[in-house]
Order: sequence, then structure tokens, then C-alpha cells
Amino acid sequence: MAKSKKSTKLSATNLVPAWSVGAYLYADYFGSPNDTSFDQANWLSSMQSLISEYNQNAAVGSQINMVYPYASDLEMPWCLNATASDYNTLSNYGFYLTPMSNLVTDSISYTGVTNSQISVIIDGRINNGSLIDFNNGSVFTTQNVQALAGLVLKGGTLAYNTTQGISHFAPNTGYLPTINGIQFDIEPFDSSQTNQITFYTEIGKALADNNQYFSIFSFPNNINENTAQMLGNNGYIIIPLYDLVDMTITPEGCTNFAASPIPSACITSASTLPMDAVSLNMDGNELNYIYSTSVPHSIAGYQNAANLTVLQTIALAQQFGVRYKFALPASASAHEFETWSILPFTFPPLTKPNKNKPTSANAIPGNSTQLTSANSTTQLGYVTAAIEAIISGIKATTNFNSDLFVGVDIYGFNPKSLWTPYPLIIDFKNGNVYAGGLRENSVLVYDTNDDGWNDHAYGVSYLELTPAYPQNTVLSYIAENLRAIYELKNS
Repeated sequence: MAKSKKSTKLSATNLVPAWSVGAYLYADYFGSPNDTSFDQANWLSSMQSLISEYNQNAAVGSQINMVYPYASDLEMPWCLNATASDYNTLSNYGFYLTPMSNLVTDSISYTGVTNSQISVIIDGRINNGSLIDFNNGSVFTTQNVQALAGLVLKGGTLAYNTTQGISHFAPNTGYLPTINGIQFDIEPFDSSQTNQITFYTEIGKALADNNQYFSIFSFPNNINENTAQMLGNNGYIIIPLYDLVDMTITPEGCTNFAASPIPSACITSASTLPMDAVSLNMDGNELNYIYSTSVPHSIAGYQNAANLTVLQTIALAQQFGVRYKFALPASASAHEFETWSILPFTFPPLTKPNKNKPTSANAIPGNSTQLTSANSTTQLGYVTAAIEAIISGIKATTNFNSDLFVGVDIYGFNPKSLWTPYPLIIDFKNGNVYAGGLRENSVLVYDTNDDGWNDHAYGVSYLELTPAYPQNTVLSYIAENLRAIYELKNS
């Protein structure tokens, strides 16, 4: 491998750590507050022990020194029957910090990771729900977008609570815990959209003033000049090596890894749903699925997609001067998992949401029906292939720019990994959660009083994917092999 060349675009005041290994921490899932079999405190303690044991066995360069605790979802209104007067911003869209974020306690009590950087996850979707028009400038004006960015950064005084923004916990404020950055998982990311450019640029500049950084979750087809400008000197992109296509043969013409935009045939992120719900009886008890024969993905097909993803990321990042990390599929994702089961949920009608935590937490889980995997894939197999893809990609790159490659993240530490074939509709007027976009015979959702809100629905099943968190064999392999990647970066 040729000697690493230094970037000409990186600032001397760069706030992004030069190298970090991150762990995603998701404390909640649909139904967790009503699932009597789940104890959040016990789960958190077990995850702390898991990470602590990992770090004890990990060499320098492979130790977890950054955590991504789930903190907020942008697409949810804050107040029951809220009006514009309930907000001190121009945006009628809410922002909250989950209780499990523990943003008023010492960071070690949450993460269990000494001397770790904290980059809180802010979630959201802009292809359904209350943010569906986010890219539409006539609906979300520049003022709306700037106000939403301000709500994230500064917080606001709301009708039921006072929410502190991320800037409140900046390293230079003295408040605990210290929040070093934000990980935005607002999907789909598209740097060609004016409102997204405005939002992230506004966020990035303000965070830089606070000595904080941020990251964006996306795939290599979104690495371009716009993204580079948005990320500036305190941003990076996280490229997941999961939810990839099952690429049995590398598509012809994908040898130009620096092609921008990436040809559609060479995009490796999976766009199709792995499973499809087709029928639900009127009692809401029986739901049949059609399973894709390529899910879980074969290791060979996954390896092809991972190799191409890594090569595209390295080439495009070097072309545009973008920092990046790779995220490993250490536990189940919607396309890379070991087994699954049907997990029925029911949603109590006319239940008021918890005003201090307006999530879809009123869902009550039912009994699981275990199904067998279509093949013998294991999470360790996916992780092995992912790490091999990173190593081979670096070795294959002429004049590899080591400054741009800033680490690896481990996805994910979860109580459960649940997936529904369809987007959800969340009704905060009545506190119910519904499956949206369903076929007519799949679920009954209706509006009883013509007020524009769905008032009742039959239950809809979820898929529970396993493993929910990284197993010891997977973590041991990561601890042993990240050292090789770290040394390769610094060679």
C-alpha cells in the first residue's frame, strides 16, 4: 500500500476524533414500557458489562471509546392537542430527549464506558409521518427548517416540560453529561435537497461554535460535493455495512468506484423490503407473510455488496474530502440476521400518550412464533465479511487517505430488533399507533368522527429479528480484528 497522503481539505481545528470505535445503544423498542418481561435498568446494566468486558479484551485501536445513545425522534409532536402557541419556535414539529438518555446525570452512569465520547442519536423519517414534506420548500420554509435546527440545538419551553437542547451539554458549558456530538439518522438523507442542506449547515456551524461535531447516516451514493460542504470541518458520514443487497454477481460496469453519481445498478443499499405482509383477519390475530428467498442474505452475496460499498466509500470520500466511518452488522438488521419470529402487537384504543415521552410506547407485545432461517447464515459470518471488505478495500486503494477514515461503529446494542413491513401512523391526539400504507385486506384503520385522525385499528404483527445485541463470539472477533484495521490505517 502506498504511503498515506494527508488531506488538503481538513482544518487544523477539526473537532472530529481522528479515530473512534462506537457502540450504538437503543434502550427502547415498541412496547418496552408495557412489556413486563423487560426491565430497562437490568438491560442497561448487562450492556454496560458487555461493553466493559469487550474493552478489557480489546487492544489499543479497537476499544470502544464512543457511544451513540438513542436520544430523540424529530417527527413526533410534543403535546397532546398541541397548537403553534405551545412552541417557542416557528416549527410545529416536536423534539424530546428520552428518559434513558439521562441528560441530567453523569455520562458514565448511562454508558458504562470510561472516557467515552457521547454522540446522541437523533432519529426521524422524512418519507412518512409528520416530516413527510420536509423536502418541500413551499411547506417547510427556510424559517421552519432553521427553527427546527434551533429546537435541536437550543431546546425550548413547551407546554408540559422544558427541554434542553444539545448545545446545553456542550463540552464548554460545564453541564453533565458532556455531549460531544449528534448522530443524525434522519432518513432518507439527500444532499441535493435545499432544506436538508439548510438544516445540516445550520446545525454544523452552531455545533462547531460549541466544540461539538455531528455525523450523518447514509450510503456511498450520497457522498458528493454538497455533502462535503454540509459536513464542513466538524462532520462525518457513517456508512452502514448492513441492509445491503444480496449481490450474487458484481454488476457489470461497477469498476469506476469514484463515479458520482453512482450508477443505479451499482448502488448496494437494499431498497426493497425483505418481507411483505399480505393478509390480516378481522380479529387481528393472523398475519401471513411472503418471505424473500434472499433474506437473510447469503454470506457470499453480502461479501460482494460489502466489498463494493467499501471501495465506493473510500474512492468518493477521497474525491470530495469527506470523513467517514463504517458500521458493522454485529446484531440483526432487516437484511442481515440469523433467525426471526412473528411478534404480534396490540394497540389499546383511546389511550392517552405519555406527555413526558410521546413515543409509540402504548404498543403491547404478544407471544412470539419462532420461524426458521432460510439458510445457515450467522452474524459472525456477516461481521467477518465486513471486516475483510474494509481491510481489502484499504489495501486495494492507491494513496489511501488515512485522515478521512475516522473509525468503525458497532451496530447495535438493543433489547429487541423489531421490524414492521410498513410505516407507522402515530396518532398523538388519541395516543394510538397504526400501521400505515397497508393493502386494503391487511388491516382495518378508520376515522370514526371525520376529524382527520385514525381512531381505531386491529393489531398488526411485527417481525422480531435476532440476535438483538452482539454475541460474545462476534465481539471477540471484532476486538481481535479491529486492531489490524487500525494499524493498516496508520501504516
